[in-house]
Amino acid sequence: MLTNEDLQAISQLLEPINKRLDNMDSRLDKVEKNITSMKRDIKIIKQDCEITRVTTNELVKWVDFNFGDERPFPVRDEIDDEIVAPLMGKIKK
Repeated sequence: MLTNEDLQAISQLLEPINKRLDNMDSRLDKVEKNITSMKRDIKIIKQDCEITRVTTNELVKWVDFNFGDERPFPVRDEIDDEIVAPLMGKIKK
């Protein structure tokens, strides 16, 4: 059976470990907040890239229509209306 002195000695041994674990918890909380923020940023970047892609494709079509039959690079002729309609609304704003 452990005496009070034994328990105090064990407690003193565990104190630095508990402090380090608390520090790790704090750092992990910061990492989780940063990851959440990064996920939001990535979502915005993906939306912006889609808008840029759609706009670039439309610009290439306009250049092709007005300046010649040869395109400098392939352009998808059919764009999904479910994607384009909401994006074009964002571009007009």
